[in-house]
Amino acid sequence: MTPSIVSLRQSLERLFQHPPVVQLVMELGLIVSQRALQANVLHLASSPSGASSMSQTTPSASPQPATARLFPLGHIVATPPALSVLQQHGIQPLTLLHRHGSGDWGDLDPEDVQANVEALEQGWRLFSSYRIADGVKVWIITEADRSVTTLLMPDDY
Repeated sequence: MTPSIVSLRQSLERLFQHPPVVQLVMELGLIVSQRALQANVLHLASSPSGASSMSQTTPSASPQPATARLFPLGHIVATPPALSVLQQHGIQPLTLLHRHGSGDWGDLDPEDVQANVEALEQGWRLFSSYRIADGVKVWIITEADRSVTTLLMPDDY
């Protein structure tokens, strides 16, 4: 398996805590991913319980203890440029997804943080921005109906 597939498999094993389920998800995910890549979007697996771990401070390859998710992430998708940047910097997408889902909005100004707080109460769209390196940001957007969460680069918007 390629390093990115191994990394995804390890993330899924932590997420689902059951290797046979991970194998099935991996097989299904690879089929979906091949089709999705043709559409320029890669689909990732998500746990309804949000049981996997996350980092509270900065993006890293080493997840930290889990924090409760504030809202459902729905179907998780990511653009290939966002996944490429995360891989280049050794950051697993699930780390940022869990930060986002727990209300750690990353590098937002106070007005945008307040907008997310109101969005949680009102059921509006949620936005996070994470600085990966100098001049490099990854955005995460969860739609108002919580059906889809997208990892993307600002240029993908």
